[in-house]
Amino acid sequence: MPYLLGALFVWQITLDIFVIDKGLAPGISFKNLFLYSFFAFLMLRGMLTRELRFRPRGMHTPQLLLILYALLTWVVASFIIRYDNYDVVGNGLLIKPIIADFYVMFLVCFFAVRTKEETDLAMRLAALASNLPQLFTLAEVSGLTGFGVSPIRDDGRVDGALGEANMYAAYIAFFLPIYIARAVTDRGFWRTTWIASAGMAAVVMLLTVSRGGFLGLFVGAIIAAYIFRRQLPVSRLLAIGTAGIVLCLLVMFAINSEFRSLVLDRLMSESGQADLGEATSGRTDFWIAAIKVMAAEPLTFLTGYGWRVYWSMPFQYSPHNTYLSYWFNLGLPGLICLIIPFVTAIKLATKTAKRLTSPDRFTYIAFVVSLLSVATAVFFIEMFAAWLYIWAYIGFVTRAGLLAVQTEVQNGGRPVLQQAPVQASDRYGWHAQPQSTNSPLRDRHG
Repeated sequence: MPYLLGALFVWQITLDIFVIDKGLAPGISFKNLFLYSFFAFLMLRGMLTRELRFRPRGMHTPQLLLILYALLTWVVASFIIRYDNYDVVGNGLLIKPIIADFYVMFLVCFFAVRTKEETDLAMRLAALASNLPQLFTLAEVSGLTGFGVSPIRDDGRVDGALGEANMYAAYIAFFLPIYIARAVTDRGFWRTTWIASAGMAAVVMLLTVSRGGFLGLFVGAIIAAYIFRRQLPVSRLLAIGTAGIVLCLLVMFAINSEFRSLVLDRLMSESGQADLGEATSGRTDFWIAAIKVMAAEPLTFLTGYGWRVYWSMPFQYSPHNTYLSYWFNLGLPGLICLIIPFVTAIKLATKTAKRLTSPDRFTYIAFVVSLLSVATAVFFIEMFAAWLYIWAYIGFVTRAGLLAVQTEVQNGGRPVLQQAPVQASDRYGWHAQPQSTNSPLRDRHG
């Protein structure tokens, strides 16, 4: 099953890179035919084996409610209020690719794996496949290929293989910590692979010159460092962080002077503008305009205007803020249903990481960094295609976390303690020694 999931990941991401979305029928394309066939098989298998348990509820209930609320507001906007310039059919069909497909991908990755070994392999294959956009981007920028999947914009920035520069940077902000964690814990060939993956991701993120992506990584790393301050050696974190900054500076000064000037201009000059609108490339102006329209109808602060009504209004630009977009269109119900799964996944990963003493815990720590990073980055953008792969990985980690909790229950309620490697192979001081289950320190901090 993990290899089928890996094939699904490669299939989906390849079609997204080359923008191949040949429709077979309204809402059905080659891209999602594999996904929904896989989904139907897993649902049937789950019903026959009676293993179809939707846990934790914080991951499933909000996403189901989000789909239902989007459908409800679409009906209201289309047939009761009847907004001018509102595309009834087009907006109705967009519920599937913008919301439903992400939840289906999550379900496929959540239910397809049933053991720790399957989950670990599936996560490894997904992380490996997530390198494809970076490979194509670098090949395009270097002139090795000419598919046109990563064009260089008029302002000198590089649009990635999964959307414009800021969207693509958010995608990289999610997977980069995962590559780094794998590089720390793996050995031999795999360590070399993950180091190369992290290097490619860092270079491509630099090419996007996305301040939102950089800020997301910074905020995610800082918050995660605080959450796991008792599990992580601070000196090593500082050393890795410093090495990462030095590497980025070396890469930046190794590239041509024109691009170096662009990077410095965006990170220093534009970010240091006294005017908030200029510092955020006009985003605050877009946000204020949207909130003023909501203030004209105060009830919309609660209910929203309706599914994708924003794009039927005479706004000049998109909201450039995922949270504002959900709030404007779907109100507080939509915004809350968007946030709760993030919080649930972070809590589950945090709980699992704090109960493991083996190198496996870094998988969950990296995931917390990743999800916090992308949650910060999407405050400045709206992301579409890349969500599919982020939700896939969230599905794997959710399953892995539940398996760890289940093991703890079977272990008599004691924390899951796995024997760490001997100190001789612990070259970097990352592997803590297991503590006694009766330790006062463990009772206090878990």
